Amino acid sequence: IPANERGLVQGVSFSGMRFGAAATMPLLGWMMGTLGWRPSFVLLMVVGLLVNGVIRFMQLRIVTPLRQLQAGAEELQRGHFTSKIEIQSQDELGELAKTFNLLAIQLQNWIGTLEERVAERTIELGKANQRNLERAAKLRTISEIGNTITELENLDELLPRTVDIICDAYG
Repeated sequence: IPANERGLVQGVSFSGMRFGAAATMPLLGWMMGTLGWRPSFVLLMVVGLLVNGVIRFMQLRIVTPLRQLQAGAEELQRGHFTSKIEIQSQDELGELAKTFNLLAIQLQNWIGTLEERVAERTIELGKANQRNLERAAKLRTISEIGNTITELENLDELLPRTVDIICDAYG
């Protein structure tokens, strides 16, 4: 503002946003000269109240819902899929909150399904591992029988020794 037009400047800051209103000296001088002191003061108060109302409206309808969405996103990021965003408005922010809540439910269901699938797969892998252990035991027994066959030259010893190996392995 140029030096000859300096005047009344009013600023407001909330929620990290800054708002302000200004009236220059020529404007104030004109208002006081034309309207008088009291009407000028009343007019400035009315304008101030209107600015305050607009700011409050913006806070209630825009800033507060955005903060709720941000808090919900942070909860979701921490893995709290049951938290909901309570925005009841019918505007775009309300629709965004509904969509966000549906997304959280879908993620919770998907993770639950995934946990079930992991549990089922773990059981399947345990069974497969057990089958592989049994197969390995059978192969060890076959290997011992094969070693016995190659080691023994007397057939009269081979059959009892083979029977002993099989009995030891399978009871």
